[in-house]
Amino acid sequence: MEVAQWLAANMPVFLPVIFLFHYLTHSIAEVANVVSNSDTLQLGHAYYLIDQLCGVGLCSRGDSALAIELANPRSGIYQTAWGSLIYDFGFAGAAFIWILLVSLITFFQSLQHYQVGPSVFVAAAIITLSPIENFLYNGLGLVQVFALFLMYFFVRLLGRVKFSLS
Repeated sequence: MEVAQWLAANMPVFLPVIFLFHYLTHSIAEVANVVSNSDTLQLGHAYYLIDQLCGVGLCSRGDSALAIELANPRSGIYQTAWGSLIYDFGFAGAAFIWILLVSLITFFQSLQHYQVGPSVFVAAAIITLSPIENFLYNGLGLVQVFALFLMYFFVRLLGRVKFSLS
């Protein structure tokens, strides 16, 4: 009898825990695979970034998907937001982007005298859930993240402008 069948028959509550644990941890092993095989992979060619631009109609999504499949031997398997950034920008570029993101959030929060705004929640979701969900590229999308920040700062700017009808 297989282990999964035995667990389903004898401890049915334990089986969902195993699947949840696998869901939460499998992507970390995948990004470890990217890191360990980095010498044979094509890193730094912005495959996933180009795919995001194709997603809003700027190019053919089929061509970008084919480029991802050719560059990433495990392209259909989720490899965390870190994996996508490493494929797009290499190790130094991915580290730079995360440092820049945290620095920008800190800077904008200091401009707001550390009042909590939507930028903190979006960035916290991206950073905290990056090993589990790919909010940066697929879940939320780069265009939507950028638009969210633009709308927020535009509304803040309009709130400071005094309009007069006289």
